[in-house]
Amino acid sequence: MTFDEILDQAITLLRRQGRVSYPALKIRFGLDDAYLEALKAELYRLQGELRLMLATDNAAEAETCFRQAFDIARSQQAKSPELRAATSTAWRK
Repeated sequence: MTFDEILDQAITLLRRQGRVSYPALKIRFGLDDAYLEALKAELYRLQGELRLMLATDNAAEAETCFRQAFDIARSQQAKSPELRAATSTAWRK
């Protein structure tokens, strides 16, 4: 399964449940811990985006998700996810 396919499935779960359980993703897609960790920043960012799409009063929760995504990406030294998280945060201000 490709990265994009996993993200599409994760977005579907986020829309249905409002969050993503990492153990559930691991089991559902047969992901190893390293790959799941690599997805973590992007999943937090997407969770923030979806919170804003579902209700405008979720701005504080979305900002928390964006900050978590940024912090995770920075700790992983993952520049693209870090930039996406920073852009999502800045775009909302």
